[in-house]
Amino acid sequence: MLGKIKLVFWLVLLLVVAYFVSMNTEPKVSVNILPPDIRIENIPLALVIIFSMILGGLLILVIAITDWFAYKIEKLKLKRKLNLLTYDYENCQKENKKLSEENTKLKTEVDTLKNQLLQIQQENQNLSDEISKLEEENKLLNQKVDVLIDQLDLIEKERKQKVSEETKEENKGE
Repeated sequence: MLGKIKLVFWLVLLLVVAYFVSMNTEPKVSVNILPPDIRIENIPLALVIIFSMILGGLLILVIAITDWFAYKIEKLKLKRKLNLLTYDYENCQKENKKLSEENTKLKTEVDTLKNQLLQIQQENQNLSDEISKLEEENKLLNQKVDVLIDQLDLIEKERKQKVSEETKEENKGE
């Protein structure tokens, strides 16, 4: 934009220089305007040059203004886009914070579950140890029961022998 302002300034300066240059000469010209039937005769060449420069300057100003409007419109579009992106960024920040909090909660829950699992494994190990001790005691008790059964069988055999001996003696005595 600043470059265009400089260009307009130089054009105005050129107009002034052209005016002073053309004041020293007196050529007269006739000018045909766009429709062929309109004609301006015997005007000084300096006026034609000045008029052409003014018309060029106005054209440059129109182009500069349209560029300025395009720049403003583009700036508004960029501001809107920036606002949308800022809004999206804030939403992402909020969602990130929410997910971080949820992640922290889940981590504590996982830690709690790990601790519970370790406790259960420890209890399982303790129960396994207790079961193995009980199985050993059961084996010992089964061995004792077998010994007692054997002793009972022996006692029963002895008693039967004794009874049969007594019955034999009674039978002999009768």
